[in-house]
Amino acid sequence: MKHIYILLIAGFSFFSSLEKTLAFEATPPFWSNQFSSSFPSGWTSSDLSGQGVEWEYCEEFFDCPPTSFSFIECNASRFQSPSVEDGYLFVNSLAAGNLPVPHEAVLTTPEIDCSSKDAVFLRFYTYISALNFNPRQHALVEVKAGTGDWQAFTAFPNLDISVAERRESWNPREVLLDISEVAANQPGVQIRWKWKGNGELFWAIDDVALFEQSPLLDRVIWGDQPGQGDFGNGLNGWAVSNVLDTCRWVWDAVGEVHFPDANPKADFWPCSPTAFNGVAMMNPTWCIAQGGPSQFTHSELRSPVIDLSSAGTGKRLSLNFFQAFMKGNAASVNFPLSSVMFSPDAGLSWPDTLALNVREAFSDPICGELSVSIPDVYVGASQFMFKFVFSGNSFFWIIDDVRILEKEDHDLGIVPSFVAAAPNFSTPAAMVGPVGFAVDLRNEGNAPQSQVLTRVAVKPDELAAPVFQDSLFVGELLPGAVYDNDFFAKQFTPPAEPGQYVIRYSVEAADADAVPENNSKDVHFRVSENFFSKDPGNCSINGFFAASEDLRYEIGNCYFVAKGEDYCASELEFSFRNASLLEGANLTIQLYQWKKNGNWGDVNNDTIANPDEYELLAFNTYQVNGLEDGSFVKVPLSFDSECVPLEDSTYYFVTVGYPEPVLINGLGVPFFIGASEEVDYTAMFWLSYHLGVPQYVSMLRLGNDDYFRANGWGLLRVPAIRMYVDQLNASLEPDPESKVSLKISPNPARDILRVDLSEKMSIVNGSLEIFDYCGHLLHSQGLESPFVSNLPVNIEGLPAGCYILRLVSENLTLQTRFVVQH
Repeated sequence: MKHIYILLIAGFSFFSSLEKTLAFEATPPFWSNQFSSSFPSGWTSSDLSGQGVEWEYCEEFFDCPPTSFSFIECNASRFQSPSVEDGYLFVNSLAAGNLPVPHEAVLTTPEIDCSSKDAVFLRFYTYISALNFNPRQHALVEVKAGTGDWQAFTAFPNLDISVAERRESWNPREVLLDISEVAANQPGVQIRWKWKGNGELFWAIDDVALFEQSPLLDRVIWGDQPGQGDFGNGLNGWAVSNVLDTCRWVWDAVGEVHFPDANPKADFWPCSPTAFNGVAMMNPTWCIAQGGPSQFTHSELRSPVIDLSSAGTGKRLSLNFFQAFMKGNAASVNFPLSSVMFSPDAGLSWPDTLALNVREAFSDPICGELSVSIPDVYVGASQFMFKFVFSGNSFFWIIDDVRILEKEDHDLGIVPSFVAAAPNFSTPAAMVGPVGFAVDLRNEGNAPQSQVLTRVAVKPDELAAPVFQDSLFVGELLPGAVYDNDFFAKQFTPPAEPGQYVIRYSVEAADADAVPENNSKDVHFRVSENFFSKDPGNCSINGFFAASEDLRYEIGNCYFVAKGEDYCASELEFSFRNASLLEGANLTIQLYQWKKNGNWGDVNNDTIANPDEYELLAFNTYQVNGLEDGSFVKVPLSFDSECVPLEDSTYYFVTVGYPEPVLINGLGVPFFIGASEEVDYTAMFWLSYHLGVPQYVSMLRLGNDDYFRANGWGLLRVPAIRMYVDQLNASLEPDPESKVSLKISPNPARDILRVDLSEKMSIVNGSLEIFDYCGHLLHSQGLESPFVSNLPVNIEGLPAGCYILRLVSENLTLQTRFVVQH
């Protein structure tokens, strides 16, 4: 029997990191500095050019580069070193401006005694962004012993503008250098970081450590020998197998990823410690553009046969490797884009598939080390194999430094795929409601963990004191066990004023944790001045997407309004691509209330907004001018009302529709709307059911369907569709008669539509009007009677599609939507 598991792994984003690198070392460093309090004693900073551009200490990352460079659009939120919150060192080249000659900022350690070390490895975390001088040649690590000469080591081998599009490193870049030739068995070793530049941006370093053996080899039971998993000078014993395609895994000497764009230089590169001797790479974006035979690629990179019979009985193992990865389109909904498969019998069978990178954001490049738990059934197998499988058409995957490790005894971690966020990323200050908390835990180690306790804290920012705290006692957690299906007892309601918040989940146990980097996880949310959103902002847009099932579709977000009285919905904001192709097209704007005829929300719990559960409150249209391409546009929700009154404790969803696709040469042009995958709402949705008020995310209607699928784009991808609210003016107070609604049947209809009022009342000088979604009046008929009851309306001449029916009179105006199907 085959099993497919979803393994949700954190990684590093090129511009903004999602998670911290996993650092595994059984042997601690013999010398280290985390820069946790101030500029370190005994270290020195200078500028060899005499212009005063020197290394500085950063106490709070908000005040230092890159965070302080707010003028850079979509700037990195912070340097992502493991211990960034307790300080780091940096050079601010930009602050110096254009100098007469280049600066040479130098940071030097005190003398370090390595006399008893036969080997010395230097590891540090760094992030550099240069503009003029190549970091490859000018941002160097130099080492000397005693009175000897300084010997240079390259920290950024790919950052050379002659071969790469940018001079910016991964954030962070984990640098591991073997400095044994200079430092081994030497008593007075010094290390310095030297940056020559002029008008650059910044260079930051943190968590510097020296080891007497490579930390890559700690607890390794396979992959420590040259040619096993380091891809040194070739694939060696690895094999490549493809399904109906010639685009495949290849060995590459430098691992530079090229996209088929106008710039011939590399777009991305690896971050593995041994990338200098080659990597395994899959780049279907390039292959297909160069004439690959099919739209999608399915290629397997198979390991040699590995003997695990000597692995310790009862010991848990992990597969560790470095990857650079950018999530694109999978070949099939039935198979992951990136995965690893395991075999106990030298590849005769592959019972287990672990989907990788599932929770990574679309088109957001990551780079770092991953750790995959090997199912216990394979421990002791003498014919063990595994294979990396890429199945899709974009974007790329680089793998290097593959090892099989024995897990640490004490490694308790938060499951990054199940961490409850707030129901919305942004909620207006006047409408804030309670936020609940839930998180899953996993014992990744080899030993039972006792006195396990998980905590949650809410802070105004990462460095501030908590404004809310709660804890949950778990007790004992056995090796490999997951603690789930539970949540914190307390909820937090933010003050009714704009502000930013960070939810920090953490876990602890009786024994010291060997991998503290996975002991906490942050989730952000915001109290806004006047809008709802599910996305974190314009810079969180990961891509532009269209419905795959139908060119005609309607997509939006659902917002639960806890406090709607005295407020109204005014505008909708969204972004889209292909504007030049869509010029002249009419997009529809809708506001719905998921409450109708006494029904409130999802009455039958089918996660569908059925026609008898919702009603249309307002609609408008937006005509594409062809210049929008990716920029946000804001549109009034109603073409005939300044603001639509809201109610307390009510679900609303705002949508953008594409009912009449543009045709070019007889082919329909898709409508691609901006969406974000930066916030995972999976745990939030589960938690909201247990708290009694389900909180939905996207809402999707396809073609002529008369229902909406809640969470139609899943719980990771959310359209960037925001709803703006205003305070209700006296002139906009709802009329008491507004409780009356139009009832129509059948819906969808073919030739005759019958109209009723939900309550019997007299209509004064009334008429019925039918509009298309572009706001064009298509039909009008006066009412012969002041009472509307089973009134027939002939719609036989209307083409299939969606329409607005409006009743207009001196004492009442009502509207609803109906669908024509032939």
